[in-house]
Amino acid sequence: SDITKLNMEKFGEYLSEKVSPNSARTYAAVFKAFLSRFNEEGIIPCKNPQIKIKSVPSQHIALTMDEIRLIDEYEPKNDTERDVRNIFMRGCLTGARYSDAIRMTTDNIRDGVLTYISKKTNTEVCQPVHAMLTKYLVNKPTKIRCAVVMNRTIKDICRKVGITEPVSLFVNGKMKNAPKYEFVTEHTSRRSYCTVL
Repeated sequence: SDITKLNMEKFGEYLSEKVSPNSARTYAAVFKAFLSRFNEEGIIPCKNPQIKIKSVPSQHIALTMDEIRLIDEYEPKNDTERDVRNIFMRGCLTGARYSDAIRMTTDNIRDGVLTYISKKTNTEVCQPVHAMLTKYLVNKPTKIRCAVVMNRTIKDICRKVGITEPVSLFVNGKMKNAPKYEFVTEHTSRRSYCTVL
């Protein structure tokens, strides 16, 4: 009975206040998909519940091959930095998502080809092995690092190696000026692989 047009508007406003516009759109889409499954049952008061949230363009950065080499040459100071650097470099050298990068081992390499099944899409990926990759597959991460730790640690490593040039990006509806390392996240590894490729 709470699924009314007015409440849907309020819910959309609430989402927009709490998270970024593009995240709000994603959450709203998930909620609308859930509602559509039950719409035909006749238990929802309004026939077509809408949550309208405008999309906002966002820009992202990618690292250059020279910047990736700086991270490769960095000597980690502890297990957290070692794990984060290894997973990040796996992404930079393969384009793999985090969920795939953490599962990769040297067993995924045969005759110079890296092969794995993507966890998200359940499709097989086969690609030539990058010359720098094997050393990042030898050591298994000491533990799975959450996104907050991954992002905070890779930013810090990038700062330490000098990825500090000033950058201006349109993020979450606003222009933001900061050193480049401030915009680096775990997903930057995947974007960097595609950009360099």
